[in-house]
Formats: sequence, structure tokens, C-alpha cells
Amino acid sequence: MDLKQHIDSLFIESNFYATLRSIFLVASLAGLMYSVYAPVKELYILSLLSLGFQVIAWILIIKIRRVRQIANDLQKISMLYEAYGKMPSTSPSK
Repeated sequence: MDLKQHIDSLFIESNFYATLRSIFLVASLAGLMYSVYAPVKELYILSLLSLGFQVIAWILIIKIRRVRQIANDLQKISMLYEAYGKMPSTSPSK
């Protein structure tokens, strides 16, 4: 697999996680909006579900940032490689 294809796949993966995070946030918002009219038992269930969706969205944003950071770092290394013709880590030691 080429390095540019790997970088693209990392960005695609981060976009998938971002879409998944948006779905969880919308589901959380929908649950909270319905909880205004919900009976008492459903209110407790909806609040727990909304809290769970928020925690999952928080975990996903951490995952998104990590994957995008890796992709950006690989992209910088690729640009340096194209500019200088060798990998920065393979330069001779002094």
C-alpha cells in the first residue's frame, strides 16, 4: 500500500468516526427532547441513554483527533520525503 493511499484511508477513517459521532449526538439530542414529555420511568432511561451517547461521542472525538494527527504527521513526512528524497529518520548520524 502506498503511503498516500494509507494517509487517505486514515482521513476516511476519521471522517467515518466523525459521522458516527454526529449520529450519537443527534440521538442524544432527540432523547433529551423527548424526555420533556416522557413519563417518569422513561425519563430515567432516556437520561441514562443520553449520558451514554455523550460519553461515546466524547470517546469518538478523542479517536478522531488521534487518527487525524497520525494522518497529518504521515503527510508531513511524505512531503519532506518528496522535497529531500530521503526519509528524515534515515539520515546519517554525526
